Amino acid sequence: MEPMKKTMNAMRAMWGALAFFSGTATAVAAPAVVGYFSKEPAAVFDTKVKPFFATQSKCPGCEIRNLTPYNSKGEYNPDKLVDAIEAVPQDVSFLFFDWNERSGPKNKEVLDALNQKISEGRLLIASAGVPPTNEGTCPLNRTLMGQANDAIIIGELVERDLLLAQCYYGPEMLSAIRPPKELMGQGMAPLYFVSRLAGSWNKRKPQDWSSYLKARKNKSKRLWPELEEFFPR
Repeated sequence: MEPMKKTMNAMRAMWGALAFFSGTATAVAAPAVVGYFSKEPAAVFDTKVKPFFATQSKCPGCEIRNLTPYNSKGEYNPDKLVDAIEAVPQDVSFLFFDWNERSGPKNKEVLDALNQKISEGRLLIASAGVPPTNEGTCPLNRTLMGQANDAIIIGELVERDLLLAQCYYGPEMLSAIRPPKELMGQGMAPLYFVSRLAGSWNKRKPQDWSSYLKARKNKSKRLWPELEEFFPR
C-alpha cells in the first residue's frame, strides 16, 4: 500500500503543478491591439503612424492595426466605414480614430455603429480634430466624436500650452497633450496618448480604463493633465 500511496501523492503534485502553470498562463493578458481609423492615405500609416507607435508604446508585442477602409488607390473610402466598424476583430483591445468632424445626418450611421461598439465594451479614443479649411470650428458636443457615448477625446498643445489652432473644443476633451517637439503642430498628440495607453493597457481591466482616465483628470491641478499623470512610469 505504501508504494501506491507514494505514487498517488506524486500524481497529485504533478497535476497541481500543471494546474498552477495553466492558471498562470491564463492570467497573462495578451499585448494590446489598437484598431486604427484614419482619413489619411494608407501609405501614411506605414511610413509615419506605425513607426511612431512602435517607438512610443515601449511595449513588445503591442500592435496598431489599420482598420481604415480604402479604395483601390489606397485612399480613405467613407462609404465603407460603417461596415469596417461593425467588422472590428474580437482581438482588438480598443479603437482609435485620428479624426473628427461635425455631426449630422451624413454620419448618423457611423455614430450608431460607434455607440454599438462602445455598448459592447470597446473603449473609443478619438482626436479632438480640426475642421476642413472651408469650415469654422465648433464645440465638441456638435461633432461626431463629441456625441459618441463615453468617448475619450484628446487634443493637442503647441507652443506656450495653446491648443492646436482651429481645433474643435469643449469640456468633452479629456486633455490636450504636447507631442515631441519635432512633431508639434502635426496632429500627432492623440497618437502619442494612444501609444502610452497601449503600453499600459494590461495594468487594468479593459472596462476600468474610461473611469480611471476621467478620475485622473479630476484629480489633476492642471487644466490639461500631462501624459505622466495618466500613465506614470
